[in-house]
Amino acid sequence: MKFGIDILVGSDPNKIIEYSKRFEELGFDSIWMADHLIFTRPEAVTPEAWTILTVVGVKTKRVKVGTAVSDPHRYHPAVLAQRLATLTHLIGERVILGLGAGEVMNLDPYGIQWNKPVTRMKEAIEVMKLLWNSDVHNPVSYNGEFFRINNAYLQIKPKGKIPIYIGANSPRTRKLTGQIADGWIPAYIPPELYKEYYKDVKESARKSGRDLEFALLIFTCISDSKDDAIRVLKPFKGLFIWPYELEKLGYSVPEQYKNLSYPMLLPTDKVMMAKLKEYNEIIPDDLIDDFAICGNKNDVEESLERYRKAGVERIIFQDFSPDKEKAFKIFSKVIESFRD
Repeated sequence: MKFGIDILVGSDPNKIIEYSKRFEELGFDSIWMADHLIFTRPEAVTPEAWTILTVVGVKTKRVKVGTAVSDPHRYHPAVLAQRLATLTHLIGERVILGLGAGEVMNLDPYGIQWNKPVTRMKEAIEVMKLLWNSDVHNPVSYNGEFFRINNAYLQIKPKGKIPIYIGANSPRTRKLTGQIADGWIPAYIPPELYKEYYKDVKESARKSGRDLEFALLIFTCISDSKDDAIRVLKPFKGLFIWPYELEKLGYSVPEQYKNLSYPMLLPTDKVMMAKLKEYNEIIPDDLIDDFAICGNKNDVEESLERYRKAGVERIIFQDFSPDKEKAFKIFSKVIESFRD
């Protein structure tokens, strides 16, 4: 199993860079960052993801850097393709593009169009792949529903391959992942659901004659006991236990809360955020242990083993541990244990 860590936005960008160098020393193989304009927390500091990841890549020597995840609506694929190709010239083959279908908070307040998001994402990926293989002697054209290029090329080619991971929780995006992506990076799924969804992606990849990596982004809290960690994560239940997944486990979700999965949240909508607090209260606390990794070193390793058996090859921690230094030491021991 490979281990990545997601940079939680909320502090000074320079602090993020400082932490990143520490993560490499601890043994993480990859550093990830959410690509957001805003977050649900009003006090959060939200720097631009690829600017931060560029500096992280330059300041480190070994770790891969990637977004968890970007979307295909705020960037034209030609611009994003050029940006990532440039980054490979600075840090080599350590760049991963994580893409998702989009999140309301990053798009609706700014008037950014994102109808038919899955079609847009598919077209954006196809355009980027074409451009990464183009040059002045081999221009490319594409005539899609949303993106069109005509005898276009980039004058900087990536150094090596830039893998694309799709953040896919829905059936349609899981199928697309198997058809077109290099990795699958869903968020906040318990092991039993991961195993079920894994089969969809694996079958789609098999039919397309492709192989890909299976990853997972997950809330994590390391503490002296599982009970302590659950208390820390309790206020955030509604952010990582989504209504759709809750219903998949057989729980009944009242109609007024069914649109409150994280991609559909709008922090500027006070009514919606009030509903999120209500939804948070109806989620059973004992589900935190199913949807997050929490507790001491033994608890963490037991959770990771369940995910390993479900098919996870790369785990990406979103760390909410209250004692960062203690968490760092345990992360290092866990990584060493699983590598052994």
